[in-house]
Amino acid sequence: MALSKELQNLAELPLPVKVLGENLSLFLDDHGCPFLYAAEKNKPAKQYPCVETAGIVFAYLGAGEAPLLPAYEFLSAEESRLQVCRVRHESSDWIDLEEAIRIYGSSDSIENSEPSIEVVRTEFGLQIYMLKTLREEMAYLSLINFILPCISAFTAPNVNGYNVIWNVPISDKSYWKYKITYSSDKPLDSVVMPNQPEPESFAEMDLSRNCEREPLGYINQAKMEVEQLLLSAIRKVVDGKNAPHVIRSAEKNRFDSLLILSKIINIPRNGSPFFPQGHTQPLKLDH
Repeated sequence: MALSKELQNLAELPLPVKVLGENLSLFLDDHGCPFLYAAEKNKPAKQYPCVETAGIVFAYLGAGEAPLLPAYEFLSAEESRLQVCRVRHESSDWIDLEEAIRIYGSSDSIENSEPSIEVVRTEFGLQIYMLKTLREEMAYLSLINFILPCISAFTAPNVNGYNVIWNVPISDKSYWKYKITYSSDKPLDSVVMPNQPEPESFAEMDLSRNCEREPLGYINQAKMEVEQLLLSAIRKVVDGKNAPHVIRSAEKNRFDSLLILSKIINIPRNGSPFFPQGHTQPLKLDH
């Protein structure tokens, strides 16, 4: 919904926010907690609950009681172990898997050929397995998670942790990309990060995606699976059923099957693909 640093001036003026096509205002209450307010002409005013954590303000805009915020590890991490930024994209295509997948599919250190890919549905979304041959009997295996409704999680270079991209539609023509880098073992200021802009230098930058660049075949394959998953979720809601991956009990607010994996493996001698399933480790990086 917004970055925490944007709350600094809310004591005097509300922050205009547009999300899902709705124009809202972000306020701070008397206790310094954020809340969203919507006031339309000739309609009753609406107030939406907010939660501030990991440098981001989250809000629930649905009907009824708000579900629990998923207990992902990075959402409760110390501030020193997080790098959070936000970039606006002028595009209706907010199923943005390119950054996560291209890290593995187009690495200079790996042969220039498309990887094998397999997509497995899970209770939280999809696990995308990618296998790319390095040389005889060796391959590079990676596992990326797509988490409903619009999150991707994948390894972060030089960090014992991972990247998270959380896309939030602004309208049917644009969306915010929130990018979180999480370090599980040390403050990020002690980690040598790849060459990239500092978060403050592009937190409010408008970037347009290059629509002329055709995605690679394996990226299209993964995106088609995501689209089918989202269509299935929409049908459930239209039929009056619960949307998938909406957490309403503490017992279910754990994600043991979430694993981010990136490693070199031995190819099985029978030549069959190596796509492991049934992981029981929490969301983390497995080298």
